Amino acid sequence: MAKTIDASKMSKTVTDASGKVISKQEGRDDEATVAGKLSWWKSDEQSMAQDIQATIKFIQTHSPTRIEQLTASTRLYGNSSSFNFIGPALQRSASASANSQSNRISFNLCASVVDTLESKIAKNKVIPTFITSGGVWGMQKKAEQLSKFTEGMFYDQDVHSKGVSAFRDAAVWGTGMLHIFEEDDQIKVERALPHEFFVDQVEALSNPNPRQLHRVRIADRDMMRAFAESIEDKKQREKAVEAIDKAQVSAFVDLAGAGTAADLITVTESWHLRSSEESDDGLHAICVDDVVIYKEEWEKDYFPFAFIHYSKGLLGFWGQGACERLQNLQQEINRLMILIQRSMWMGGSFKVLVENGSRVVSQHLNNDVGAIINYTGVKPEYVTPPMIQADIYPYVDALIAKGFQQEGVSQLAANSLKPNGVNSGAALRTFDKIGDDRFLFIGQEMELFFLEVARQMINVAKDIYGRKKSFKVVFPTTKFIETIDWKDIKLKEDEYVLKAFPTSSLPDDPAGKLQTVQEYAQAGLITPRAARRLMSMPDVEMSDKLANAAEDLLHKVYEDMLDNDVYRPPEPQWDLALANTLYLSYYNYAELNNAPESKMELLRKFKAQIDDLTGIAAQAVAGQQALQQQQAQAQPMANPAPTPTSDLVPNVNTPGVQ
Repeated sequence: MAKTIDASKMSKTVTDASGKVISKQEGRDDEATVAGKLSWWKSDEQSMAQDIQATIKFIQTHSPTRIEQLTASTRLYGNSSSFNFIGPALQRSASASANSQSNRISFNLCASVVDTLESKIAKNKVIPTFITSGGVWGMQKKAEQLSKFTEGMFYDQDVHSKGVSAFRDAAVWGTGMLHIFEEDDQIKVERALPHEFFVDQVEALSNPNPRQLHRVRIADRDMMRAFAESIEDKKQREKAVEAIDKAQVSAFVDLAGAGTAADLITVTESWHLRSSEESDDGLHAICVDDVVIYKEEWEKDYFPFAFIHYSKGLLGFWGQGACERLQNLQQEINRLMILIQRSMWMGGSFKVLVENGSRVVSQHLNNDVGAIINYTGVKPEYVTPPMIQADIYPYVDALIAKGFQQEGVSQLAANSLKPNGVNSGAALRTFDKIGDDRFLFIGQEMELFFLEVARQMINVAKDIYGRKKSFKVVFPTTKFIETIDWKDIKLKEDEYVLKAFPTSSLPDDPAGKLQTVQEYAQAGLITPRAARRLMSMPDVEMSDKLANAAEDLLHKVYEDMLDNDVYRPPEPQWDLALANTLYLSYYNYAELNNAPESKMELLRKFKAQIDDLTGIAAQAVAGQQALQQQQAQAQPMANPAPTPTSDLVPNVNTPGVQ
């Protein structure tokens, strides 16, 4: 009779993240044990911290390849080890090749590609813009203020620079992220490392947005104590402070095998999103060792992080970075570079071929000039053998070119070069446009990334305003500093649409800027006098500000009347004709959007004063023209000279230009 084998009772080997055997258990005891703790957000406070730790260890044990890849990508980009809680796998890889890296040469294809991509992404700044959908006058003005409010928050936290750093993280490790949170009643944005995060990959297979996220980080004990002392509940505060004071110093392996003189502890932070809008299972918990030092309901439908993926994987949550995609090419290049280096060391000197049986005195083979070498039989032969096969160098260059081609990066851009013959501003912009098309998807991902940062920052501002009843942001411009308070905005999410617009810039090349100056002059956007000045210093931006100063002033006056009920009468030095034209536009715009009658009355008052000043100016001009006609009739007239033209603007008559 055949014996029935129960697979559940078979011995199973359990390993840690590095692959090292740590224990042997029967059947699926390890998974069964964790299965009862997967719903950590439902646990009581005494066992919650232990359940969270068990869940994290389970995820870490079942995703060793990701941890190894993070380590490999770090070394591929910078030949250095990354830090923070990623365990013994990093310690092993960080020390395995430390000595061999000190004296070997290599071409870092990964770093060249990533740095070039980073520079292209940094060129354009994404400005979140808020647009109302069928909004009335007041709602539209609040949307404009909200755009300024968001730009002020971005400026305060230097979000653009941090966003570029997050993109570099994504290019190296596959996923980059920024942490948006509140600290001391202020909005904070910080870079976060993907090494610190744990997501259940099986859950992410069916749902790209998992319901739980865990972060294990190393924190300074004093900073955590300051956080604990800010907890309002006295009992919870005392418990948290006691747990932090008793917490063990982070283990050597947790610090990636690196020594530190700081007092660091390991902190675990976990989030679980609500199952539905009616559910109350959303939770945010912070643990130190086996103690939950802080716990709150998490009502938001997102984690407090904005994620950017370099190349989103077909399955799962994490992305794939350029270093991982270039890994095989980089390793082949490294092997060839080592071969070339060793060949250079071993070769590079002549050899003397002496036939066996020849009677050659070896002492005669020296470096003396004019030395006499006696031989009998076949004479000795001096040869310089090739140090390495000539085909290896083109092969290395081909591998490097394939790496750039695979990621869509121009080698000319990586070397800060432009194609021969491309000198004009239009040609340079066309060349940049061709390169930008290759990164259209990445550019769109970056726009969505900054929009998500803006959305989360606004939500944090709402939370702060809900408690403090005031939250102000400074909005800097080239003309003045404006302070915006959230109480003057308070738009609901269903009242606006959030869009992003990248700011364009003029060509960086001096030749391209000079060509732009000529194009502006020929189009009549600047005067020949301004063009002549810009040819020596092509600061087109400042020229635009001066040219638009009169119109910007009038826009500010009109908007102050409509937004703030601030009236400023027109002055004779203003461009009254332009003021009259803009009045019609602003009046019709205000009328269309149902502006209050008080604002309409200010516009009409402003128009009446413009008409008064225009009439006075017209009488003065008429009197001057009459005086000139009388003087002209009293003197004999000569034939008029032809109107001079400018070579810079060949199709436009320019009086006064010689």
